Amino acid sequence: MSQALQSDVEEIQILLQEALELSQQGSYTAAIALFDKLLQLEPDNATFWNEKANALVDLGQIEAAITNFEQAVELAPTEPLYHYGLGWAAYTVRRYELAIASFNQVLELQPDFPNAHYSLGLSLYLKGQYEGAIGAFRIALDLQPEAIDIWFSQGLALHASGRYEGAVKHYTRVIELNPNYQAAFNCRGTALMALNDYNAAMNSFDRALGINPEDAESWFQWAQCKKHLGQSRDALMGYEKALGIERTHVEAAYGRGSVLLKLSEWESAFASFDTAVTLQPQHFEAWFGRGIALKHLNRYEEAVSSYDQAIALRPEDHRVWANRSSALISLKCFNEALSSCDKVLELQPNDLNALNNRGNALFHLGRLEEAIACFEKILEINPNDPKAKQNRSVIVKRLQASA
Repeated sequence: MSQALQSDVEEIQILLQEALELSQQGSYTAAIALFDKLLQLEPDNATFWNEKANALVDLGQIEAAITNFEQAVELAPTEPLYHYGLGWAAYTVRRYELAIASFNQVLELQPDFPNAHYSLGLSLYLKGQYEGAIGAFRIALDLQPEAIDIWFSQGLALHASGRYEGAVKHYTRVIELNPNYQAAFNCRGTALMALNDYNAAMNSFDRALGINPEDAESWFQWAQCKKHLGQSRDALMGYEKALGIERTHVEAAYGRGSVLLKLSEWESAFASFDTAVTLQPQHFEAWFGRGIALKHLNRYEEAVSSYDQAIALRPEDHRVWANRSSALISLKCFNEALSSCDKVLELQPNDLNALNNRGNALFHLGRLEEAIACFEKILEINPNDPKAKQNRSVIVKRLQASA
């Protein structure tokens, strides 16, 4: 080797060592400048492209890092480390298809590459490809049977695919390995709720709250269990705990409102639903509940407006149209009420509430024979309906008296 060439090699080694040390010290911008200098000297050096990409990742410049990893991969396509770096960078910016392709390439080149199966599973899970994720996590667990995060991730994938019993087993294994893993208690609780085992779910949420009593989500799920168990006052307390910790917890505000409706506390229910729709204007159920509370408060015009907001979000939900018709009858807007009833019956032809409201609206509009037909339709469906019997009788007598 000539003296000049040896000198160049030594200079490159010195620059590389300095750049790597700067990266380790957190001086990423300075390190990148040196990697750029090295690449001017050796533009086809895959190591330099890869190390520059790593520094860019640490600096938070992920898209630039991806470009540099791609250069490294192009220059050294059989090096699994470069494919893995590309995959992980893509994963962090939610470019899951690129991440999946990169991790698959890693495994094709080196099937036992550390964490590659796990990283592939995470990417597939976040892409919504749950069966693929479950398969990748299963292999990862075979390689690392004590890896808590893999057990937890497999639980999430099973949970997302509706395999709740399997999810519970995996969350339980996480808890056995780490009794302070709060997220595992929370997720196990929600999986148990999906299995309608609310008492066991309560136990999980109690354990989660024992680890962190200031976790709003744990209180919210605890309250959901209490609600399903019919323990409305306890549920109310849980929702209020969640909102005390996180005032913007939309579902806790909605849950509080729904429990207050059940307790007939209309003003407080209205306030909770109002909070929910302020936080999330697209929350159909909160607009619907808000309308119900307003109707019970005899604020019928506001109730109709609330139902209209709900209908705009979900026009095919017959319940809202039915409640809207009731509020309109209270406002003596019988023609408009009739239109709402017709919409309900278009969606649910045998809806007894809508038939009853339609009969009442027709009666007030003086269309007595049509009103009788509505109540007779109810009696065909339910011959023992006392309200329909009484209404039909009253209208028949009115017709007979006017004959």
